[in-house]
Amino acid sequence: MEPVRDKVPFTHLPFDNNRMGLSDMEKQFLKINDSLTRMAEMQECHMDSFNTTLLPDLEQQNSERDRELTLFKTDIDIFIKKAEAVDSPTKEQMITHITDRIASIIEQNYRLKQKIKIYRDELQSRMVQITKGKKAIGSYGISVSYGNRPRVINSIN
Repeated sequence: MEPVRDKVPFTHLPFDNNRMGLSDMEKQFLKINDSLTRMAEMQECHMDSFNTTLLPDLEQQNSERDRELTLFKTDIDIFIKKAEAVDSPTKEQMITHITDRIASIIEQNYRLKQKIKIYRDELQSRMVQITKGKKAIGSYGISVSYGNRPRVINSIN
């Protein structure tokens, strides 16, 4: 399933961010847009780690995503309060832009969860194979420590 939203360019903003005198709501919107960009890039990096790293650190990745999500929630709460207090012609466009970006990140997160599930399933399967191999070796009756004992050669004959 090819996500459609990833093909939408998110570089076009609903207002000119180069002009002087941006409102507080517009500044907060830019902060949210930057946060969403960081989240998308981070998730893409986490997805790529499955192709470049033998054992990606899922706990660290999860922690990074949680931290970024917490910052985003704070920024979006501030934006909502400022948007409620202001009547701006670009407010609806900003909200639509944010909603589209969030939908794109949710789709990306779903793909990342699928990759993590496949990775964990493969890892669990390999662990089962290793356990079976250990049992097979143990069934030969030779202790693992037996192979590591020093050997003495009798040279008095």
